Amino acid sequence: MTVPDVAPLALFVIAVAVMGSAAVSDVRTRTAGDLHWAAIGIAGIAFWLISSWQQGAKWEHLAMAAGSGAIMFDVLWDSDRSKTVSAVIYGSVSVLFLVPYSFSPSDPLVHAGMTIPVFYVLYMLMYAAGLLRGGADAKCMISLTVAFPVYPEFWDFPLISVPEGVLPGIFVFSAAVLFHALLFSLAGAAYMFLRNLRDGNTGRRALHGYLMDIDEAERSYVWPMDDADGERLFRIPVPEETSAVYSRLRAFGEKEIWVTPMIPFLLPIFASSIFVGLAGNLLFLI
Repeated sequence: MTVPDVAPLALFVIAVAVMGSAAVSDVRTRTAGDLHWAAIGIAGIAFWLISSWQQGAKWEHLAMAAGSGAIMFDVLWDSDRSKTVSAVIYGSVSVLFLVPYSFSPSDPLVHAGMTIPVFYVLYMLMYAAGLLRGGADAKCMISLTVAFPVYPEFWDFPLISVPEGVLPGIFVFSAAVLFHALLFSLAGAAYMFLRNLRDGNTGRRALHGYLMDIDEAERSYVWPMDDADGERLFRIPVPEETSAVYSRLRAFGEKEIWVTPMIPFLLPIFASSIFVGLAGNLLFLI
């Protein structure tokens, strides 16, 4: 087996192993440590440099590797920082990707590398908008983007061939993982629907949650779907803090409430990573 075959296989194995550890942690505690994303990001940057060496090392590749490092630094810095520091980080990322691209837009590796800052910004926006609920989920997607600006291809995998042209740059590996993870998550909606059907609860809520004793709910990995203001119940989005919500619901006299489970999304992301890496991206069949 040649180095070009070994490198993507090794990176895929590393990423899947780390994702498996993160998924186990997410299932057990609903959290996953930043070391997981640091490991995937560092491995991705290392293999990017290997790819650069294989294609003839260029300063543009080194600059983009530094840009990926700046992105991971930003993602993993959870403590407060000044606007000046943030501006320096974002400015550095812009320069380290845009300048190399302006010099070598036709270089395949440089072209692929431009997907990293694009999807970094996209996932940050999705997190800010609440489309990626957990910070770990957003960090996971960004680290996968850094690790896989191109699809890993080794032996006869993935089974669905990666096409030529712009499609792999639009449906990048991390985006394919997110898409298929959402499909796998539909199993959770099916479970809630069947549970509600068994209990005789129907309606739109049957796909999003189920009824639970309020005391049990407060001890479980669930979010309340309602809040109370002393006069009425009303539907709420996922709350940041739940203790005050439960207090208001009790004061309103609620004994049984609608809840939506805190689904450990890293589990379907882990399964999706394996699926996309081995089977391929179903969107490429369209």
